[in-house]
Amino acid sequence: MLIRCNKELTKHTNVSFYQFKYSFRGSWLARFNNSLYFVVAAIFRIAKNKNSREKNMSKLKLSALHLAIGSSLLSGLAFNASAAEDASAEEVERIEVTGSRLKRTDLEGALPVTVISREDLVSSGDVSLGEVLRNFPGNSQGSFTPRSGSSAQSTADISLRGLGSNRTLVLVNGKRLPSDALGGGSGQNLSLVPMAMVEKVEILQDGASSIYGSEAIAGVVNIILRKDFEGLQVNAQMSSPSRDGGGDEKTFSLVGGVSNDKGNITFAIEHKEVTKLMANERADTSANVDGWVGYSTNSDPANWRVTDFFNDGTNVNGPWNPDSRCDSNLISETPRVRTHPVTGEVTNVTDRECRFAYADVASWLPATKTDSIFINSNYNITDEVSLFAQASVMKLQSKANYAAIPLVAGFGMTVAADNEYNPTFGTDNPQEVGVKWRPQALGTRDFIVDTLQLDFLTGFTWSSDFGTLDTYVQWNKQDSKDTSRNYVLTSAVFDLIDSGDINPFGPAEDVEAATAQIRADAFREARVDLFVAGATWAADLPIELPGGDMAYSVGWEFRSEDFAETYDALTTSGSIFGGTGGPSGGGRDARSAYFEVALPVLDELVITYAGRYDEFTLPKDASEYTQSLRARYQAADSVVLRASYSEGFRVPDIDTLLQTGGKSTDQAIDRQACNQVGDPSSPLCLAGEIEAERRPGAETQPERSKSYAMGVVWDATEELNMTFDYFDVEIIDQISFLSTQAVLDLEATGVDPKTFNVDVERDGQGEILKVVNGYANLPGFQTTGMDFNISHTLRTDDFGDFRTNLNGTYTMSFDSESAPGLGVFDNVGFVSTPDLRAALSFDWMLNDMNAHVGINYTAGYDARTPEDKYLNDVGSDVGTLPSFTTVDASIGYTLPTNTKLILGARNLTDEISEPNAFAFGNGVYDRGLGEILGRVVYLSVNQTF
Repeated sequence: MLIRCNKELTKHTNVSFYQFKYSFRGSWLARFNNSLYFVVAAIFRIAKNKNSREKNMSKLKLSALHLAIGSSLLSGLAFNASAAEDASAEEVERIEVTGSRLKRTDLEGALPVTVISREDLVSSGDVSLGEVLRNFPGNSQGSFTPRSGSSAQSTADISLRGLGSNRTLVLVNGKRLPSDALGGGSGQNLSLVPMAMVEKVEILQDGASSIYGSEAIAGVVNIILRKDFEGLQVNAQMSSPSRDGGGDEKTFSLVGGVSNDKGNITFAIEHKEVTKLMANERADTSANVDGWVGYSTNSDPANWRVTDFFNDGTNVNGPWNPDSRCDSNLISETPRVRTHPVTGEVTNVTDRECRFAYADVASWLPATKTDSIFINSNYNITDEVSLFAQASVMKLQSKANYAAIPLVAGFGMTVAADNEYNPTFGTDNPQEVGVKWRPQALGTRDFIVDTLQLDFLTGFTWSSDFGTLDTYVQWNKQDSKDTSRNYVLTSAVFDLIDSGDINPFGPAEDVEAATAQIRADAFREARVDLFVAGATWAADLPIELPGGDMAYSVGWEFRSEDFAETYDALTTSGSIFGGTGGPSGGGRDARSAYFEVALPVLDELVITYAGRYDEFTLPKDASEYTQSLRARYQAADSVVLRASYSEGFRVPDIDTLLQTGGKSTDQAIDRQACNQVGDPSSPLCLAGEIEAERRPGAETQPERSKSYAMGVVWDATEELNMTFDYFDVEIIDQISFLSTQAVLDLEATGVDPKTFNVDVERDGQGEILKVVNGYANLPGFQTTGMDFNISHTLRTDDFGDFRTNLNGTYTMSFDSESAPGLGVFDNVGFVSTPDLRAALSFDWMLNDMNAHVGINYTAGYDARTPEDKYLNDVGSDVGTLPSFTTVDASIGYTLPTNTKLILGARNLTDEISEPNAFAFGNGVYDRGLGEILGRVVYLSVNQTF
């Protein structure tokens, strides 16, 4: 049962949570103290009568240890089981695993947790966590990676189950990775975690909001940092695509540490650079007149059309015309009709537009540079009390460029009838004309994003015979500055056109003299300040069930987050053409109390129940109680059965709720016009630059989820291990950003976008003037599928160890309804929703040598959406995307000097994803799942002292 109010909650906890309604007036420290007082009291009551009066509590009985050595693995990387194999059963400690706060001795519990070791990360050849996790099969629909053309151009994330990155929670050492400032305080940026400091990654593919709170709907990624490191390690890696162009990588890291019986300290310094890849450095992303890929109708010289086609005051726009200086090979033709709004007279016309090859001057992947310093330390004050501290400084810069800013009629770009540069001037019927013009004299738009993050986390752990108390306090500050150069001052360019000082139909060099008067740079700054404090108590209960003693944990957390987004004065006032943004920001406090209890009802059966109450100040008075129930059954010595039910939720981020809106120029396909033409090869079916306006999302409400899972772990032999897990996740009241493309798709299916407070504004002839996009709560969606892993290890005396692993996710259904009344469609097999992602790996180790081969597979899918096929009647001639397979390989050798050399290649067979302009517009290929770099050869040198 989903408990929604405080009164119902008290039935389950015997604690009054009405105290949570205390006023939030005052500073964050006052709010923190108030929250601490009330919630500690609540936790005390939860634990009352559950702590033993006896000093010596019995420990949990150690069950037979059934480790699934073949836990799900990453992208064909072999699981490193050495740590588990080296530890004897008597030495196994109680540990906290991802997905539970209980201290437990059975590592293979009721949760499907994937472990990616340090060795796996090195074998991948990747230099960032984002790239490693992008290839994880559970990331079933791919994820966002650094790309040009966005303020988030340096961001990388992960989207488990294809549910979206904001439904996958990322932790670092069990604590939340702070939200991404340039993402509006939404999502988490994996680019802000240096690879050199990562010891392992644990991935829980199950709902965990009852443990970790908001966003943990699809699962949790827990990044464990290195500790207990002794010595000094220097690593350098050079990577380069075998194809011409950019994408070269340089990485240098220094890791050092000392460790003794009193504690340890580990530090890492990392520097990483990736060079820019231009769009014209790959054939499929270069400008191509065949299909007009990489071309735009916002051209130089300008295209124009009269604003009163019938010349009778009805103000019907005429067809587009190219300037006489346009190369005839760059003119596209699109048949249209013009209908008189009074008489109904229909006239057949043809848009003839000059095309501009923007792909020839645009970057495809940004240049990035990252510098980071990370320190992780632990100190044993006494045998029972230890202090830990973690500090980091990270600086991330990315640079990208795009074609010159388009000046279009939709935002009022016109030339008066009496202007001498007007193409109709001097004719018998001079008229005002609308213009689409790209002033190349300004140069490319350059985007520079600088992010600085400071983080400090500290706390102490008290371990005793009574239990374990963990406390922590975290401060985090992230400041991102987005600089956009070579934009245009709206009033200045209009005035200079009216005065005749700028001719949009003349040569670019004629405009150069006036560029200083119209050029403007836009600035945006986003900041996130975070304070978190919490405590967790985990212990046994003096209640012995047939399977052993009960165990429980209780905890509390206070979280205060402030987000601020500001723009320069020119942008805020709308003075910069084609882009505006208003300030946004505010604060949000969250107070949480949680508990978890394990019931070993039989020697073979353990049932775990967890509950968590979260209360937020934004949205106002938002609160949620989520719960989970999990079971683990030891069916046989070699077989474990597991099942779970969990509830989840997600609150809208601060920027969504408080943003004031803004304007932008977006790439999108006019699906309605494309459907009316009925010819997917028509220029109308290509993505074009469309003026968009963002609607504030103050009315967006939280979303909820329900998840079911069941699975089996089978250790068939000591060498052969298998896991199979079925999942079913349902999202209710889905928080969704209706992008410009989503709004156009919605309109094309026959639904009025105003239903969701978005809109498409067209002129009387059906051409788009602008699109209003924004956030909305949609009905939701549901997905089902199966995760599987089969792992085999063969050890020999003379030939080394051989490990083989097959890991994958098979998506059975992904049902969604884009709008009420349209019907529910299964998206599996349609655009960006493959039914299968799998990875097969082979690893060999012998003395100082090792080798790795990984095969990554993604099933093919239709280029259409299900709405395209079933509602819009778009034919199969738009094409399909075939299955895609890449092979990674590396070989390593350690010299007697403790120098390890690794030579490898990612995408050894040099595969490039197949493009499809219908599915991805001018993006050409699936950026979340696809591959554009081709083969990347790398050499890594690691020296240990």
